Amino acid sequence: YGLTAGAAQFVAWWAVLFSGRWPQGLFRWVVQYVRYSYQVSAFGLGLCDRFPSLDPRKGADYALQVEIPYPEHTPRGPLLLRLFLGWLYLLLPHGLCLFFMGLATQFMLFYAWGMVLVSGRWPRGTFDFVVRWQRWGMRLTAYGTALTDAYPPFDLDARSRRLLLYTAGLFLLLAAPLMLGQYWNYNLGTVGIYVMLGVGLNIVVGFAGLLDLGYVAFF
Repeated sequence: YGLTAGAAQFVAWWAVLFSGRWPQGLFRWVVQYVRYSYQVSAFGLGLCDRFPSLDPRKGADYALQVEIPYPEHTPRGPLLLRLFLGWLYLLLPHGLCLFFMGLATQFMLFYAWGMVLVSGRWPRGTFDFVVRWQRWGMRLTAYGTALTDAYPPFDLDARSRRLLLYTAGLFLLLAAPLMLGQYWNYNLGTVGIYVMLGVGLNIVVGFAGLLDLGYVAFF
């Protein structure tokens, strides 16, 4: 299915470049593939209980729907812009956000599946976050494949932004030792030890009112 959709996308790209229009049959085929792939993804994540059907007529009442109106005209300029500079204005900002959202989603799924096993229900906030991640990826796919000219918005509410920042910060913190090298790892590790020592001593002074040097051995 994916190979035929890729071939259809390749043929359609040249058709749009020369005629400015999508062939309707190819457009419907690619949209159907995008719809089916995200329905399978939603089923795999546990967002939907029913396995999607390849027949679009049987999927009309499926929980996840993808509706992309047929464009009467597709400008050639944005098509070439996506080809040569898509990595700069599309993959970098949106791809990074989706990457970190995907990392956060993997951790949240463990919590969500545990809650589903215990209570039979998804936590509402977790469900909304995973759906938002899926929807964002679907919009990015539609724009990147020239199915639509609507640039995907940065679909983040305040809670999602905080979670995205925490995930990115944790990822950079864990990846820092691999990127900095032995010299910086040694020096920053030494500084960290002295910082922990200072914090520990301040806690002792603040709570006990005395400087118990025995706590130094703990660090």
